[in-house]
Amino acid sequence: MDKLSRLQYQRKWREKHRDYVNRVARKWYAEHKEVYQKKHRDYYWKNPLPHNLRAHANYLQSKQQVRERATRYWKRHPLRKRLFTVLAAIRQRCNNPRCKAYPYYGAKGVQCFLTLDELISLWKRDYGFRLKRPSVDRINPGGNYELANCQFLSHSENSKKSWRERREGYENRGRWSSSCTVR
Repeated sequence: MDKLSRLQYQRKWREKHRDYVNRVARKWYAEHKEVYQKKHRDYYWKNPLPHNLRAHANYLQSKQQVRERATRYWKRHPLRKRLFTVLAAIRQRCNNPRCKAYPYYGAKGVQCFLTLDELISLWKRDYGFRLKRPSVDRINPGGNYELANCQFLSHSENSKKSWRERREGYENRGRWSSSCTVR
C-alpha cells in the first residue's frame, strides 16, 4: 500500500469511527484530567520559555522589573527589528481605529510619513543607543510623524514634556491662573 492510499484509508476510518474515538478520548480525559491539568499548569508557569513570556509579563512585581525587561529587549534584539516594532506601533496609533491610542493620534489627523530607513537615521542622529528607554517624540505635537518633526528622547523626558505641554495649555485657557493663591 503506497503512502497516499494509506492516508486516505486512515482518513476514512477516522471519519467512520469519529464518535467512538471522541468517546474514548473524553473517557480518558475524564480519568486523567487532574494529573494532566497539573502537569500542564506546572510546565506552563514554571518554565521561562518564549511561549510563556507574555503570561509572565502580567506578573511583574515592580517598575524596576518592567524597566529591566525593557532594557534586556533593547540590548538583545538587532536594531532594525527594534525600530520596526517602534514604527509598527506608530502606524497602529495613526491608522488603526481599533487601537486604544487612535483617538489621540489618527482621529486628530496625525499621520505617519516615516520609513524604517528614516527612523534608523533618526536613531543615529539623536544617539538613541545612549538612552535607557528610548521613545519617539514629535517636536510639534500637532504635526505628523516626519523626519523633520521627530526626535528620540528617553521615556521619562518624553512623559515630562507631554505633561508640561498639557499644563501650559491649561494655563493659557485660564484654568490655572498664576494669580490664584492656595489657602
